[in-house]
Amino acid sequence: MNKVLANLLMTAALVGCGKVVPPDPAQNEPETLLCSAYGGLENRVCPASIYSIVASPAKYYGRTVAFRGFVYQSQDGTVAVYPSKESALSSEAASSILCVSSKESCAKFVGTYAEVFGVLTPTTTRDSLFKPVGTVELVHVRSFK
Repeated sequence: MNKVLANLLMTAALVGCGKVVPPDPAQNEPETLLCSAYGGLENRVCPASIYSIVASPAKYYGRTVAFRGFVYQSQDGTVAVYPSKESALSSEAASSILCVSSKESCAKFVGTYAEVFGVLTPTTTRDSLFKPVGTVELVHVRSFK
């Protein structure tokens, strides 16, 4: 009886010492984005919260996204969209999305909340620690209240 109990305890101890391996995110199913045709825009639009984009920017890269935020222009002339006026005024770059324009301009919405539509790409900048999560090539922008 003691030998059986000893073997059982030894097995339990060995199982408890096994290597814990976290799940591989690459093996998980990618989250499906709900994108649809919108207002005559060329690509399907994926509406998203700016917080969702900041938390997982890679899943939106290369897609036309629509999100809302506070448009702010830094002293060097860079225009970015932030989750709130407070985050913009505190220069929280890591929670911002740069806004570059070809057709329309984010600059005319500086100091207001706006709804931004554009293709999101990774930001390329020298500062790798506190850089914006992405750059949106603006397709359309409009004010919202």
